[in-house]
Amino acid sequence: MSFLLSFLFLLLFVTPIRADVFCYNGDSAYNMYAQTTALSVGKLPKQEEILYEGGDIFGESTEHVLNSYTISDLAQSNHMQRFPNVLDRVSVPPGAEIDVVYFFLNYTAHDVGIMEIIMFLSKENSEDGDWTKILDIEESEFSWGETAVLFSEEMLFRRGFLKRYPGLGLVPYGHSGALLLDTFKMSNPIEVKDFKYEGSGGLLDFTVVVANRSNEDQNNLILQHGGISLEFSIPAKDKVTLKYTLDSDNLVENSSFKIHNPNSRTECIALGSHLFEWNKVSAVTLLSLRTQGWVHGAYVQPVAESFCITRIPHTSVFKFAEDNSENDTKVEEKESSRGAVKNKEFVKEVVPEETLGVMSEEVEISILPKTGKIY
Repeated sequence: MSFLLSFLFLLLFVTPIRADVFCYNGDSAYNMYAQTTALSVGKLPKQEEILYEGGDIFGESTEHVLNSYTISDLAQSNHMQRFPNVLDRVSVPPGAEIDVVYFFLNYTAHDVGIMEIIMFLSKENSEDGDWTKILDIEESEFSWGETAVLFSEEMLFRRGFLKRYPGLGLVPYGHSGALLLDTFKMSNPIEVKDFKYEGSGGLLDFTVVVANRSNEDQNNLILQHGGISLEFSIPAKDKVTLKYTLDSDNLVENSSFKIHNPNSRTECIALGSHLFEWNKVSAVTLLSLRTQGWVHGAYVQPVAESFCITRIPHTSVFKFAEDNSENDTKVEEKESSRGAVKNKEFVKEVVPEETLGVMSEEVEISILPKTGKIY
């Protein structure tokens, strides 16, 4: 009886891949070009840019991932089942670089042409998970779309925000590898749009305009400057004006102010499917175009939230310098990004200072080599 039950189980749940006859029928169930993605930390911001607790950082360095992992470490069952909780999540502060590493293996018994790669940046319902809400990605770099994949004679559709990449071209039989697909930067939801002060009777009256670039409320923020500590909150896509007074004798000693953001946010773009469940493409992070049609990457299995990026609590320190021509500060914007408000009259600079329990020690993460390895 137990033998019969085992036999029936195999008939019901066996992985359909047996040989790569995809070339003849275009059915991804018979595709034997394996692929999946991984998340890693390419670079953390310098301590003069932002402060954070080292213990909040999670993720392996891209250099280590490229040199230490193969697709077999990430997936099983003909590389169709992607393990959750293995290189599928990172936690970093604003300014950190997050890398997407592409793993592949051609075991079709012949060369394969990979014409294009699509990486998804959100779930089908972006309210349930969307990397574009926490990463600095230009709107021109991604789009909303859907791609159809034929699997076991059923047409499946993966929908969401996506980004397109050139394919690998001709991948020889037996070749596998890992390479950098893309690099994203964690965004900072808080932006100082305006900062100025006026002197009167040995006192300085400061006015700071702080904006919330994100689509969620930022609560319990704290501005500290020269002994002043102001707790405030900013609704989504809104701004607040903060005013306070300092003794002018402390201007040089307190020529920087700090904003601590205790809020974290996590966005996951893949939801795993049950074991051997192949019609839920929400468990897939990418698709590739072979010469004969689209093929899916590995399915995250079993059910779990996967490919998660978390912005951790952090403190930004803004240093300002007096302008001899007018009583303002100057802010220097090192980079412009989607949603950023530019102001030519202000120079923004982050300096390494300890505040509110935030560590000033630097967490070392090796910088990514720009080429991968191919076996």
